[in-house]
Amino acid sequence: MLELQFDPAIQAHKIGVSVEDGIVTLSGFAERYTDKYAAEKRTFSIAGVRGVVEQIRVVPVANPAESDQMLAEASYEALKWNSLVPNSVHVAISSGIATLSGSVSWAFEKKAAIDTIRHLRGIVDVNCDISVEPNIKATDIQKRIERALVRAAGDDAKNIKVDVQGGEGQNQGSSQQRKRI
Repeated sequence: MLELQFDPAIQAHKIGVSVEDGIVTLSGFAERYTDKYAAEKRTFSIAGVRGVVEQIRVVPVANPAESDQMLAEASYEALKWNSLVPNSVHVAISSGIATLSGSVSWAFEKKAAIDTIRHLRGIVDVNCDISVEPNIKATDIQKRIERALVRAAGDDAKNIKVDVQGGEGQNQGSSQQRKRI
């Protein structure tokens, strides 16, 4: 697959590729988890690819100084220094595999935590058990929806009433007042 060869972030000569009915199987070895991730991401960007079976094994270049203890310390520091990751995110390391846990308010915070750990030398895989638990009230949702309607529909938004109950919104207008925007 030529696409992998033209991406400088991927060591394509170490990755085998087979394709059957739009399903691409990637196999072989990568020195870093980021190489494995880049190959998978790049493969999904190719037209006609319906799925990817990823069988790349991460085998870091031998560095005896990179113990799980050191990876845990580096992971903790990296998460601490990333301003997008809240303190509620924790990391555990076992045989180079990072497991992220905790809860965040927004999906972008979860993604930031994963991205932070993914790029550390010595990480061979990332498991994510972070839950997204929004800290938003139903009344806040109602106000945001009403503002969005005013922005999108202008004066027509006066004819639309938004009522939020138990976190679920219900439109109180008649079918004539409802507009798809």
